[in-house]
Amino acid sequence: MPHSFGLRARTRHLFARDFRKKGAIPLSTYLKTYKVGDIVDIKANGAIHKGMPHKYYHGKTGIVYNVTKSSVGVIVHKIVGNRYLEKRVNIRIEHIKHSNCRLDFLRRVKENARLKKEAKEKGVAVNVKRQPVGPRPAHYVSTKNNVPITVAPVPYEGTALPGAGGGPVPVSLFQVPEGKYTYTIYSYIRDGRFLDVIKILSNELGTFPKSRAALSLLGYCYFQIQEYGEAANCYEQLVRHFPEADEYRLYYAQSLYKAGQYVPAQKACQTIENPEMGDKVHHGSFSVHGSVRCISLINGLSVVGIFEQILKLQAAIKYETEDISGCKLLIDQSRSDDPDTMVNQACLLFKEMKFEEACSKYAEAMKIVGYQAELSYNIALCHYQLKQYVPALKYIADIIEKGIREHPELGVGMATEGIEIRSVGNSQILHETYLIEAFNLKAAIEYQLKNCKSIETLQPANSRKRKIDPKNATDEAAREALTDMPPRLEQELDPVTLHNQALMNMDEDPTGGFEKLNFLLQHVPCPPEAFGNLLLLYVKYDYLDSAADLLAENAHLAPTSLNSYLFDFLEATLLRQSAPEEAYKKFDDLANMHVDQLRKLTKQVQEARQNHDEETVKRVVNEYDDAVERYIPVLMSQSKIYWDMENYHMVEKIFRKSVEFCNEHDVWKLNVAHVLFMQESKYKEAISFYEPIVKKSYDNILDVTAIVLANLCVSYIMTSQNEEAEDLMRKIEKEEERIAYEDDPASAAGGGGAGAGGAGPKRTYHLCIVNLVIGTLYCAKGNYEFGISRIMKSLEPFNKK
Repeated sequence: MPHSFGLRARTRHLFARDFRKKGAIPLSTYLKTYKVGDIVDIKANGAIHKGMPHKYYHGKTGIVYNVTKSSVGVIVHKIVGNRYLEKRVNIRIEHIKHSNCRLDFLRRVKENARLKKEAKEKGVAVNVKRQPVGPRPAHYVSTKNNVPITVAPVPYEGTALPGAGGGPVPVSLFQVPEGKYTYTIYSYIRDGRFLDVIKILSNELGTFPKSRAALSLLGYCYFQIQEYGEAANCYEQLVRHFPEADEYRLYYAQSLYKAGQYVPAQKACQTIENPEMGDKVHHGSFSVHGSVRCISLINGLSVVGIFEQILKLQAAIKYETEDISGCKLLIDQSRSDDPDTMVNQACLLFKEMKFEEACSKYAEAMKIVGYQAELSYNIALCHYQLKQYVPALKYIADIIEKGIREHPELGVGMATEGIEIRSVGNSQILHETYLIEAFNLKAAIEYQLKNCKSIETLQPANSRKRKIDPKNATDEAAREALTDMPPRLEQELDPVTLHNQALMNMDEDPTGGFEKLNFLLQHVPCPPEAFGNLLLLYVKYDYLDSAADLLAENAHLAPTSLNSYLFDFLEATLLRQSAPEEAYKKFDDLANMHVDQLRKLTKQVQEARQNHDEETVKRVVNEYDDAVERYIPVLMSQSKIYWDMENYHMVEKIFRKSVEFCNEHDVWKLNVAHVLFMQESKYKEAISFYEPIVKKSYDNILDVTAIVLANLCVSYIMTSQNEEAEDLMRKIEKEEERIAYEDDPASAAGGGGAGAGGAGPKRTYHLCIVNLVIGTLYCAKGNYEFGISRIMKSLEPFNKK
């Protein structure tokens, strides 16, 4: 849902009470005495809603000017521009406390008075001014029982470890006290300091490259921080140096599986000769990817038995390689009373898109094994696939709440723009809490609720062809969900999070988004949605050559990552430049397919209403809306072929054929208005489509695209409705002045013009664009005097442009 801008917006943490300070209000709060002239600090108490100050005054200090039975009046100075305004606020006593700001001053006054009195009695002079602290006095440092330690620089984290380039290794860099090597290593592992252990053991391997203990612990630490490729390298060396130890073969197979190298992992499983080593498994797990917004589902497999564990690992590998029949065969060999078997069967049902049955299986497994974050996440993902967003958000909220309560060190919600937060890394604790997966799924749900679909539409302005997104693609709620997840460095992000960040920030940083998506395509594992989304974004930003190259270079990804509808749509779009006639035929075939589907759904709705089947009506109506959303991009792409040829009559004809299904769709109505506007003889018809769009957002008129307002004004002028055009421009001017004043009252009062939108962070240029369009229109009609005056008006104030 959209952001609130109420009086208490963004005060969840600001007004929250301190740790162990919740509960009943202490009686001492009401026994304090406040007098006129007292200096008090304003600190809002979230438990008392009456008499609460505005969030601006939270943390401010003021002077009491009035005292009543249960509240006080406080004078606070507020900075507005370059002025200090005196504000008088009435606040209940629960929200204030006596200030300590003068205590140090009063102490110094008394201390200075005492020093002056003593100096006068002694007849000496005294300096009572505060003096800065001087340097420490000189002293000697003895080396007796104090061995000097050589200080060495810490290497940069992203470069090779010391000695890797052939240079000398600083001896004291990873120095461990003599006789406490084992204790230090295992203490670090117990405390989760795996990176420190890796540094120490890497230094140790430089001296003893075949050390079994060092390689084994190093592989374990790499596995815990989810560096599965490095863990596989360590276990591969152990398998080579100690072939008799079958547990290393199993660890090696697990690491390869987690690294996405399924074929080598399967071969490693086949080399395990002694199944009795199966109870030493780190992790064996399925990894299922959601098909809509790149949401990964991972179900961990617990340690149950010896032979069972190897079966599960092999089943997981077949699952990831899409060998569903082989996976089923292996799962059927597992014990039926094992909860993991039930979970694995649910994963298979999910793969077969039987989401309701999979959800029931997951819920049944949770009743047996108790609450687990991974199972809760799996249930949430099933609800997401069924478009049941409310229960999905409920399960996500449970995961997040439990993660915050049990692991506050993960820093959920601590990331703030402009402030550096320490990375929590990819620890095993972070993986077990499923916070990353939960926040990604929450972002996907918010993204779907916002209905941010990249739909190609037409937008004319002075005979220019452009593409717009009909709905605001900047989904703040989805972006906030990604921001609230535990902080990590960009190089530590998992593929799913990196993909979702690229998608959410595409409007602000398209170059960075394209780089991230191309980076994901070159690495394994890659979210299956990355390929299709990258192609669609290339099409959206009109990089058709890049899209064609990408599709040709990654033809092997098309069958698995693109469904038939999306592949046909992209193929027709890429033909638009080189063979427009063939592209039109392909789009026409797609459009006819959608029209047939819409007619079938319309018939189903009518039959369900006749049978008074409300559930079926609701379900089919939702399917109808989804079908319309799929039909709109095809319709717009088909129309754009004639739009580029400036054959607006044919574009109108195409739109008229689709009026039966799309006459209530905002995108369709907006584009119909554009087409009528471009034909110049149909300004009145264009007004009938533009006016509802503008009136729908009349109270917040700047939410309407500037070019729509400009086209409406031009239509008014061309139909001799100049008064309506002037009223609309006055409304835009007042709204821009209001925003300018809210951002910078001093600048607005001093002449922040209508076209500038003030010098604050919100720059609005709606009136500027409208004046430019109208001025150009009058110049084109030969009225240069008035036209140039409107163009000059659009540039005022000049210092803001």
